[in-house]
Amino acid sequence: MIAAQRGRPRWALLCASLGFGLVVMHTTAVNVALPDIQAALGGQVAALQWCVNAYGLALATLLLPFGALADRFGARRMFLTGMAVFGSASLASSLAPGVALLIAGQAAAGVGAAMVAPTALALVREAYPDPAGRVRAIGKLSLGLAAGFGLGPIIGGALVDLVSWRAVFLIDAPCAAALATCAALFVHRSAPRPGRAPDPAAVVLGALAVGGVAFTLTEAGDAGWTAAAVWIAAGASVLAASGFAWWERRSPSPLLPARLRAVPAVRRAAAIGAIFNVMVYGEIFVLSLSFQEVQGLSPLQAGLLFLPQPIGTTIIAVTTGRWVARSGPRPALVAGLVLSVAGAAMLLGFDQDPFPLAVLAGLLCAGIAGGLVVPALHAMIAVDTPADLVGIAAAALNASRQVGGVLGVAIMGSLVAAAGLTSGARIAFAVSAATQLAALALVVARVPRGVVRHDPAWAEAR
Repeated sequence: MIAAQRGRPRWALLCASLGFGLVVMHTTAVNVALPDIQAALGGQVAALQWCVNAYGLALATLLLPFGALADRFGARRMFLTGMAVFGSASLASSLAPGVALLIAGQAAAGVGAAMVAPTALALVREAYPDPAGRVRAIGKLSLGLAAGFGLGPIIGGALVDLVSWRAVFLIDAPCAAALATCAALFVHRSAPRPGRAPDPAAVVLGALAVGGVAFTLTEAGDAGWTAAAVWIAAGASVLAASGFAWWERRSPSPLLPARLRAVPAVRRAAAIGAIFNVMVYGEIFVLSLSFQEVQGLSPLQAGLLFLPQPIGTTIIAVTTGRWVARSGPRPALVAGLVLSVAGAAMLLGFDQDPFPLAVLAGLLCAGIAGGLVVPALHAMIAVDTPADLVGIAAAALNASRQVGGVLGVAIMGSLVAAAGLTSGARIAFAVSAATQLAALALVVARVPRGVVRHDPAWAEAR
């Protein structure tokens, strides 16, 4: 019976969707648990930022190399390995006696997540050889991602309220074990494909560049901009970024192939995605603290307040693909970023009493913005990138978005650390609105008008 079922596409889609949703849910669930983590383990705002950013930094910098390794060694094998690493690291995090070990556990969990995220898409590509069926399956995979992102605060809040903050990490271990077992039993073994291994020097330099920026922004909020460690980290980040750019042009196996770097749509989509995620992840970090420490809400109540965001994303994402196919990505990007600016402005009244409905409206706007912007960015790279580079282009977009998320938590967390939670949150939301205006200006200036090139797979899938 099991042998007959092995390799059925729906099993691959189920494992990929739930796995992708699980590693995304982890980020937003942890945000809601931060006040209880601080009460139990101590630490300043900077430590709380690293509880989130250690995971995001590992995920951002390892997405591309693990995507390449998944092609080389097989997606199923990489998925199983990633689930094992993610589950084990989450279990270790749940047992952490201090904040330093919790941060280390989060970094290890991010390594596992970086194995799972790109292989989830690869599993779906392999299970659905028909182009139209593949497009529909990828759409369902995206819904799993949106569900994980949206349910994270609610599930995390419920676990903190009913059990403890440790349960937020502990729950990941049995979930990862169940998904790994399902994939091992029912998903067809992936055939390895020849290819070059990712260049380790580029991976290290990229991680140092992003990590240096995150460290600089995070520690500046706590220690001030005159601290020696802040300036050393900033200088090291600049050197690492310069070294990364130099090495990528000369490496025989660059993380980003030269042909991909030459595609304007990829560069623009990556920049817009990074700027957009500065708002998404930064606001979740600040609001998770504000709802509980300023409004006095429980973790579950705080989690439930985030519900308008995934609702807005899910409702609008269903129709965004058709709109982009008819009108091109530019209208959806413009509409989404305008809503993103409006949503950030509405959040400025977060500390009013009674609780302002404008905050819920702001979160709904942010959710709708995500349902417009993210599919439009994926459409940009899907139709303008050579077919043999679409997979690495999608990984590059996701990596840039994760980098933006890391920087968003670092920037907005440092503002809270420097100015206090209430004043710092207001400044953070104003900065958030400014970043979205910058993304909007980039779209208006650089994204061309017109309908995107029609791909038969997209046409048939509609």
